[in-house]
Amino acid sequence: MPNTPNAEPNWGDRIREARAAKDTAAAVYEQTVRDANKAGRSVSQIAKDIGRKDRTVITRILGETPGEAVTAPRLPVVIWLEAPGSASENGLYTRLERAMSQRGWLVAGDMSAWHLSRAGAACVHVNARATLDDDPVQVELMEAKEDGPYAPWRRLAGGDYPRIRRYDEDATNNAGRQGAYCLDEQHIARLVADLLA
Repeated sequence: MPNTPNAEPNWGDRIREARAAKDTAAAVYEQTVRDANKAGRSVSQIAKDIGRKDRTVITRILGETPGEAVTAPRLPVVIWLEAPGSASENGLYTRLERAMSQRGWLVAGDMSAWHLSRAGAACVHVNARATLDDDPVQVELMEAKEDGPYAPWRRLAGGDYPRIRRYDEDATNNAGRQGAYCLDEQHIARLVADLLA
């Protein structure tokens, strides 16, 4: 039907035609983005080509979700260490810390260990605070819980082990002389390794 000056345009048909043209153009656009990506163009390069900083539309077209390409971090084994002394002195704490670090394990305090455990890291609690010869050493594979401050940990394996001592000629004994028996940090590290195996 010819379009006369007094005739009312058929808006329904025009809207449907415009919509069909838009859908066709969108399909061509999306296929071109897929083809460009298959040809080796990265998502960032395609975003730059069309003048966008946000790559969400492009990743949606390619059938990815923005985060799929990000791999989860590899969490270290965490050693929650409790021992007399501090990192600044060459005592039991320092020797235990060194023995754990040599194996690639991260030594942390209780709160850091708890948070890393909640994130999925394996956590071993080493408690060598007791100083008497017959007091045991605790070596426990632990898992952080969300159940509040009174029971924030669950023991999965391990327990109390006898204190294995070794002679250290560099250590100072109770009489102030060189040479003393002290807790064997390498034995403790082997206990930790056994729990992790």
